[in-house]
Amino acid sequence: MSLRDQLLKAGLVSKEKAKAVQKESAKRQHQAHRDKSLKAEINAEKAQKQAELKAFDEAKKAMDREKNQEIQAQQEKNRARSEMRDLIDRERVNKEKGEARFNFSHDGKKIRSVFVTDKQHQELGDGKLMICRNDRDGFDYPVLPVSFKERIHHLEELLGEKIFYFLSSAMTEGDAEDEWAAWDAYEASLKEDPKNNRS
Repeated sequence: MSLRDQLLKAGLVSKEKAKAVQKESAKRQHQAHRDKSLKAEINAEKAQKQAELKAFDEAKKAMDREKNQEIQAQQEKNRARSEMRDLIDRERVNKEKGEARFNFSHDGKKIRSVFVTDKQHQELGDGKLMICRNDRDGFDYPVLPVSFKERIHHLEELLGEKIFYFLSSAMTEGDAEDEWAAWDAYEASLKEDPKNNRS
């Protein structure tokens, strides 16, 4: 496709203007057979037009590549969202509403709650279950086994969104003993410190 045709297609010039330019170009070509300086000028113009055409093609290819990358990125996001929804629907353990209220905060400010069974309540506290966000219903909090943590982290990265709402670290018996020992040491230090002893 010639530069004239591309400019016409893009709507940058009118048909009349394009015809006038083409007529002038033909007239100059005819005169160039007798005038060497005019011939050199026409050749330079041709080279410049070819360079412009090449630059136009390269810019168009770059735009097409960028558009394709955006389309692919959106398709990847759509696949990730579909996988996230399928995973949550298939693996959630709180399909039936339980009697025990489990309070949690996903941002450290707002307290939310989900109703689960007593067993699920215990397992949430022990770090065996986790609470996720359901993007189809803002008031529904699916509870899933912690074994899906890595997959959901991967989906979070692909989507650029937060899916985890609550994930507790399981506390081992040793951790609990350490916490009680630290508390006992703190209480003992309060008794020994004369500033705190007001008797």
